Amino acid sequence: MFAHCDILSYVPARACTVSFTGPDGIRHSVNVQAETLYEAVVLAIRAFREHDCAPGAGSELQVEARSPSVTHTVSMAKIQDWLRSSANSPSDKIMKERLKGMLASWSGRQQHDRRSALRYSRN
Repeated sequence: MFAHCDILSYVPARACTVSFTGPDGIRHSVNVQAETLYEAVVLAIRAFREHDCAPGAGSELQVEARSPSVTHTVSMAKIQDWLRSSANSPSDKIMKERLKGMLASWSGRQQHDRRSALRYSRN
């Protein structure tokens, strides 16, 4: 499913477990459904952020795609580089924009939630 040259070709969504170890030594994992390696990582980052255990910029995330089980390790820098790189096809561009939007919408929502919590704690 996730061979380097096949990363952006269409495949049916597969169950994936994405994991990383935080600076405190705790291993965090989440299950997602994804069509590509990078989609799995972005969906996982969003889920980790929602649970206040987001990977840091230097983190490496392991992706296990099941049936058959295959594990990949991707750095946060690699995800950011890929999202910023040029699209190779119209479908690649659509996917990158969708994944960027997922990360951006969560980040904006988190900032709004923090501002709301600040206002609430001051009252």
